[in-house]
Amino acid sequence: MHYVDGKSKPLDLNILRTRRALLARSSASGPVYDTFKKMHWHVARMLGNPTRLFDMFLCPSPFMQEALHKAGIPNTATLFNPSVMSEPLSQPKVCSRDKIVLAFVGRVAPEKGLSQLIGLARATSFAYIDHIAVYGDGPGLPSIRESHTDLIESGQLVMHGALPRDKLFAELRRSADALILPSVGAENAPLVVVEAAQMGLPMLVHDIGSLSTFGEEIGNKIKYSFHPTSFVKALGEVVAHLSDKNRKYDVSAYSLPAYAVRLASLMDVGE
Repeated sequence: MHYVDGKSKPLDLNILRTRRALLARSSASGPVYDTFKKMHWHVARMLGNPTRLFDMFLCPSPFMQEALHKAGIPNTATLFNPSVMSEPLSQPKVCSRDKIVLAFVGRVAPEKGLSQLIGLARATSFAYIDHIAVYGDGPGLPSIRESHTDLIESGQLVMHGALPRDKLFAELRRSADALILPSVGAENAPLVVVEAAQMGLPMLVHDIGSLSTFGEEIGNKIKYSFHPTSFVKALGEVVAHLSDKNRKYDVSAYSLPAYAVRLASLMDVGE
């Protein structure tokens, strides 16, 4: 990430190791702090070059691996974090309604993009959306409650608060049609994409950072950009996706056994 006018934005990986990256602000604390922060990074790297200190970097997403390669660190391998959901896999949810329930799950903070998501829903007059259900709490919650009182009163925005894990999964299976991951930060390896598939639900994700690459092979992910036209198009794809009775989700690469086998192979450990 980098900062423009105090707001964080994704850094294009193609500018890593260029003058543009050096000039990009790495914090919102001003130019002096930014300069010292970068000096610290470079001195630390000169004293302990990571490519010499470590034999291999294990990357839980293709995005992280690409970022390391762009930064001049070639000794990497992918190792997906495993899902530890104990509940049995659910069959993909099928519904044919024109309006769906979107569920946001997680910490309500600026980098998680919930405020921008609600703004998109407003801008598109809640096209295809019955309501947005929010499961979680955080520092951004009071502001969202205050800014969107009308949506809360109309039932288009429903705040459920934070729920225990088992109760949360049961509630999502029962009431949600799709999960949404609107993060404006790059993320790294969002296991919620895997967990959504395990619950039989599609996942609508902001096309940014690791969200763009992580879990592509699972089959439950639909991407959008923060633009009304793109958002409406993606929502239409989710509605069509939900009506497909024959679709399958594959989460085998994210199981504990798959993780163990892959790790043993990378470490050259025998059975």
